[in-house]
Formats: sequence, structure tokens, C-alpha cells
Amino acid sequence: MGAEESYVDPAEMTSFVRRTHAVADRFETMRAGTGVGRMSFGPLPASLQLWDVYQQVAEDLADGFDQMAQILVEAANACVEAFNLLCEIIFEFILWYLAELIIAAVAAAVSFGASAVAFAVRALLEPLPERGRDGH
Repeated sequence: MGAEESYVDPAEMTSFVRRTHAVADRFETMRAGTGVGRMSFGPLPASLQLWDVYQQVAEDLADGFDQMAQILVEAANACVEAFNLLCEIIFEFILWYLAELIIAAVAAAVSFGASAVAFAVRALLEPLPERGRDGH
């Protein structure tokens, strides 16, 4: 049995429990003799006298599914919030990396410029090669 086959939608289960509860209410009305034609069934067998217990369990189950649906909605909201925080962290990292890259590029340009100036100054300040003694 796959996960798709075993999945039960909480809304569908709550609807099922509420329909069961409505059937139980109709049964109680008929049992009490207040239904259509004022039918009375007399004393119920022991297995049907437990109907009140089943009805309470069905109500508790419906309440549990309602609470579970609320918890799932809150969990989904928490997941969305966590995803947004993760995206924000990634965005901040990218901005930090770009800032570091720009700083490194500027430092490299300044360093290259300083090296070029130092080379030019050294080249200008070096003495000219000496000419031979005869002036050539």
C-alpha cells in the first residue's frame, strides 16, 4: 500500500465523523420515540445501548481531527516562515560575498596602480647608462 493510498484527508475524516454523528442523532430521535410517526422501539439490546459511548467517541474523534487540522496549518505556516528565513540568509550571504569581491577588486586596482607608479618612478630615477670615455 503506497503513501497515496493510505493518506486520509483530515477534512474528509471530520466530514465522515460529523455525518456519523448526524446518523446517531437521528437514531436517538427514533429511539426516544420523537421521530416521524412517533415510533418507539422499546428497550434496546445491550450492544445498541453502547451507542452513547460510540457517539461520544465519534465526537472526540471529530474534535481531534479539527485540532489536528489546526496543528497542520500551524506547522505549514512555520515551514513557510523557516523557508523565508533560509532565503533571507542566502540572500545576505550573496550580498556579503559581492561586497567582499568589490573590496578585493578595488584593493587589487589600488595595488596595481601603486606598483605601476613605483615602477615608473624607479625607471625615471635610474641613472642613464654611462657613455664610453670617448663620448660615443
